[in-house]
Amino acid sequence: MKKTTLFMVIACATGIAHAEEKNDLVIKLGGGMLASEKEIRFQVGGRLMWDYNLAKKNGTTDESDIHVRRARIYLQSTVGDWSLKSQFNIDQASETDEGARDDAGGTVEDLFITYEGFGKPAKISVGHQRVEFSLEDYTSSNDITFLERSAVTEAYAIGRLAGIQVKGDVGGLHYGVGLFEDGDDKTEASKMLLAARASYAADVDGGLVHVGLGGHNQGDDTLTAGFELAGVFGPLHAQAEYMQRSTDGADDLTGWYAQVGYVLTGETRPYKAGKFSRIKPSGSKGAYEVVIRTTQGEGNYSDTELGATEAAEIGLGLNYYANNNVRLGMTYSMAEGEGTSDEGQEFRARAQFVF
Repeated sequence: MKKTTLFMVIACATGIAHAEEKNDLVIKLGGGMLASEKEIRFQVGGRLMWDYNLAKKNGTTDESDIHVRRARIYLQSTVGDWSLKSQFNIDQASETDEGARDDAGGTVEDLFITYEGFGKPAKISVGHQRVEFSLEDYTSSNDITFLERSAVTEAYAIGRLAGIQVKGDVGGLHYGVGLFEDGDDKTEASKMLLAARASYAADVDGGLVHVGLGGHNQGDDTLTAGFELAGVFGPLHAQAEYMQRSTDGADDLTGWYAQVGYVLTGETRPYKAGKFSRIKPSGSKGAYEVVIRTTQGEGNYSDTELGATEAAEIGLGLNYYANNNVRLGMTYSMAEGEGTSDEGQEFRARAQFVF
């Protein structure tokens, strides 16, 4: 039996090696599993985030539990100039406007087709996809430095919608512009949402500086705009965004956040195509990162139990990147409502595995 098994293993290994030698089939493991044969590519991967969350409002505990924050699997395939990406939630804890979580397993995250025949300068995607607007929102939840996006980003960014979008990269310039369906009524032209974002990254004194602008409309009377500024200089990285929403007949809503991070083990936070990715450890002992963030203005402060309001928040975080796939993190945030006596705080710990 053992000889038979050994023979099968040797035969399979020889077959794969023979295929690779002929350049017929190549299988790679790393960021998921990638298989390619000539102009055909197929990739599978996913993420799992287990969180412990302790949140209080005015000294009273509102939440204390362990839950799956995100569990997703994705499939991506390419044939010639065309590609398909499908990503689904296996399980997810999502927050409502009131701060309570709803289970969202089985829902669609990404489901779109892309034409890539123009190369990096222009890729055209049709389907359910992320709307480009904010640096923090456009950065994957796998790669954001704080465990949760800021209250301002949560309030002003769109997330994902169904539509058509063109994005591309020319030198240090990255752009994305798209037209999307916004809402359940697909017959009204006023339910179409137009979104655009452009950013430019330049090398400065051995580091990188990023500047970006974005905007989107909701209906005929609401316009949201955002400004981005970020930089990376060795182990030090920082980013800030200011956002404003203007609605006819109502006062403007504004908010901003700023954060600074430092990688104690010396690695540099990667940047490519208008967004950041997570730290890649340079040694077998992993990488450590500390971060501080301040947020102020109108936003969605549900993480600190204040909800949609005007507030000021400050938070601290610590991340340990065991390898390219595993991250352990902790954050502590506290917020105070503007013009009220409401106070909120949250401690969050996460075990994250990405493949």
